[in-house]
Amino acid sequence: MADAPRIVVVSSLALKGVLEEFKPAFERSLAARLDLRFDATQAILAQVGSLRADLLVLTAEAMEALRKGGQVTQVRVLGSSG
Repeated sequence: MADAPRIVVVSSLALKGVLEEFKPAFERSLAARLDLRFDATQAILAQVGSLRADLLVLTAEAMEALRKGGQVTQVRVLGSSG
């Protein structure tokens, strides 16, 4: 998979275990290599102006703030927790 395209995923720490566990399956189904990066939500928000990512995985509130500020083009709900 060395020639496969790379998808940069920046996520809050809450989903680290899930994304790491399913990374091989995601890579096979996407035919792409995932570059997973994790940090606290507030740290990600502080870097967003200089951050390069294909996919951000954050709380609904954080994503809505980024959408309102024009820093992201699309927001999709991936799941919820209670």
